[in-house]
Amino acid sequence: IRRIPQGGAARGAAAARRAVAPAHLRPLLPAVYRHVRGSAFGPQKLRSFIKERFAGKGFRIPSLQACEVLLRSLAKERRAFGEAAGPLGAWQPQGVRYRDSEGTASVDNLRGYVQGPRRLGGSTWVAWHEYGMVYRLRRVEQSAEGGKGGGGYRVLRIKAFKRVSCTIQRQTLRAITDEGDRTEFKSSIVFEPRRVGEGRVRPEWSFVYLHSFSNKATDYSDFPHYFCISGAPVRVVIPTAPQQEQSCFKDWMVWRGGEGGGGGGGGGGGFW
Repeated sequence: IRRIPQGGAARGAAAARRAVAPAHLRPLLPAVYRHVRGSAFGPQKLRSFIKERFAGKGFRIPSLQACEVLLRSLAKERRAFGEAAGPLGAWQPQGVRYRDSEGTASVDNLRGYVQGPRRLGGSTWVAWHEYGMVYRLRRVEQSAEGGKGGGGYRVLRIKAFKRVSCTIQRQTLRAITDEGDRTEFKSSIVFEPRRVGEGRVRPEWSFVYLHSFSNKATDYSDFPHYFCISGAPVRVVIPTAPQQEQSCFKDWMVWRGGEGGGGGGGGGGGFW
């Protein structure tokens, strides 16, 4: 046990906090744009934004000089294939667009849709356009619109689209229950992440979607855009529930049509 001088604990806690880096701010450029309402700004406005967004999250609030360094880093020009490509930006998706607004919602009706060759086992890949906005920080000339101590930088918002792709696989999924029994989920669908020009990529997360009663996984095979957002490296697994008897129906696996289109009972699979 040692005595800590007065104020030492507070200084130690402050030193343990992380510094705000450009990698923390770049995905927040859309929020910065809203914070300054699209106008030119400087280190003071960025510091107020950081105070608002990072308070209580284990980060140090940077000084004005540190904010200027952050702005310079975010606005730094980069080169790609030997040519100027502008600073790295942040992508904010706004969804897909359909070629036929009165057509189906399936992936083959999306703008930019293409499909690869179908392989043995029925797997294939598809790609489509995802529309949205790109936000980039640019350095601008000092102007009166930046206000006192402002100006110097502006977040530009540009309409754009990006290519999103995934691989569609139809599989039989096998699992072992807690009791040690083996079970199978036949005709299940798996969407594997993929990048245009690169092929399949290693998934960082897995998302298991359980369909509702009387549906099956293959009902979703034409709708990967419901799950594959912004090309995130997510593996989507949709198992088909096995058919089992339902006590809520009078008959099992029997459909009886009646007058006026009335029906009897039935059975099906579903996750509860």
